[in-house]
Amino acid sequence: MTQPDTIAKSFRIELKTEIPYWLIILPSLFLLGIITKPEFIMVWPFALLLTVVLLFYSASTFRLTSIDINKGEAILTETNLLKSKRIKSYPVRDLQFTYKIGKPGLRHRVVNICRLYLKDKEVASIIPDHDGWTDDTVNDLAKGLASLGVAKKFIGYGSKDAEINGL
Repeated sequence: MTQPDTIAKSFRIELKTEIPYWLIILPSLFLLGIITKPEFIMVWPFALLLTVVLLFYSASTFRLTSIDINKGEAILTETNLLKSKRIKSYPVRDLQFTYKIGKPGLRHRVVNICRLYLKDKEVASIIPDHDGWTDDTVNDLAKGLASLGVAKKFIGYGSKDAEINGL
């Protein structure tokens, strides 16, 4: 299908972080180690280094925060907690997407996962409960991509297609 230049869609989220968890869990584990074994105090430099490394990693990792589609171009914006932005732009005519039912991890619930492809290469994976994306936002993204005429990619019979609500 052809793409009109006047259609514009925007999908944005508020970035969520796991830093508060690192600040609670790691010191708690260290204190628990000291309480159960007093000689555990000898590893405090390692515990401090591990906490700093994980905090730096969490703050500097780029996460997809918005997808804007306008004038035949899809603009994906990735942001980290240090407020640095990385913007990637792709022509909509070359984009494909999948909207499948799946589990992103062993202990996760079953969710509808939307993936964007550019010429058979995955450029984005949008999963509910990751980085602030919700089930409704991911469904709205799939609905918007389908309404804009973005081609749906076939990746095999291994996973079931999710139903796009409201289409």
